[in-house]
Amino acid sequence: MGNIKNFLLSFTILLTIISAGCQNGVHPEGIGGKGETNSEENKEGSEYAGESGKETGAPTIETGVISIAHRGAPFFAPEHTIPSYEIAAGLGADYIELDLQMTKDGVLVSIHDKTVGRTTGGQGEVASYTLKELKRLDAGHSFAGRERKRYAHVKIPTLEEVLERFGDSVNYYIEIKNPADNPGMEKALIDALKKFQLLHKKDKNGLPKVIIQSFSPSSLKSVQRMEPGLPLIRLFNEKDFASLTDDAIKELQTYASGVGLPYRSVTKKEIDRLHSYGLDVHVYTINDKKTMEQYIDYGVDGIFTDHIDQLLEILHMRQNSPNEKSRIHRLPQKSDEFGIRPSD
Repeated sequence: MGNIKNFLLSFTILLTIISAGCQNGVHPEGIGGKGETNSEENKEGSEYAGESGKETGAPTIETGVISIAHRGAPFFAPEHTIPSYEIAAGLGADYIELDLQMTKDGVLVSIHDKTVGRTTGGQGEVASYTLKELKRLDAGHSFAGRERKRYAHVKIPTLEEVLERFGDSVNYYIEIKNPADNPGMEKALIDALKKFQLLHKKDKNGLPKVIIQSFSPSSLKSVQRMEPGLPLIRLFNEKDFASLTDDAIKELQTYASGVGLPYRSVTKKEIDRLHSYGLDVHVYTINDKKTMEQYIDYGVDGIFTDHIDQLLEILHMRQNSPNEKSRIHRLPQKSDEFGIRPSD
């Protein structure tokens, strides 16, 4: 009975989102969108050169609030697995997030932690496993959701397996993790994106198909050298963000489109400050509706959440509110191609 309720709740959310978009004739717009809504704001965002008055090294990447499915939909299916990504895509997330690590034999895989213990019950670092060895682990081992049995023995996906499954029908928000320990990650990532023809493309709403993020500025600069013009996001923890100077922000502008910040360390004043430099501000990881609403009102450009269904519900309600004054101007309109339930 619990499984049925879980399914019906998710299905209701999806139907509500799709139905509202059709009934209201909404034409979503995002980065580079040509809709008339917020046209002045879009113009300002695309032409803004930063406080220095000079062109920044990378363009800003959006003018509305984007929904980012943190590790997929981890309350519905095990994090960073194909089923989790399928559910997030089916619900209508703007982006599914992938965290990339590299195996002992040089294969990029999507798993958050440097070690395999928390999610698989195994031992050791991802980098100490070959892909064949990693595939023996159970990525659903620690999943505590109601459908735990359904996802028993689900596998850690490779980057190419994810790209093969979804192709260009979803948008990818990809983190390069621990690049200093795994030389060549950037080239392997770019090669995979080239193989699937995802570089420098936008979806039907004008959003980039791929955004790349990292805590490592050298890694992002490496990507920039290989593929100039890709949207790059510099991640910060609370300590490093607290010491971010104006000079450091100006240097960051030379390679990044924006910053990814822990939401608890960010005030509206700081968001406005970063916007004054032409940088986008994405915050992680917000899992309650009240705080989502708060940071949307603060003016953030994107929100990471484990509860993508709840964020999409908020964006949907704001889209259809006659008194809405925020920058929400597009409904999630993913098709039901992926459904709510993962493929067999």
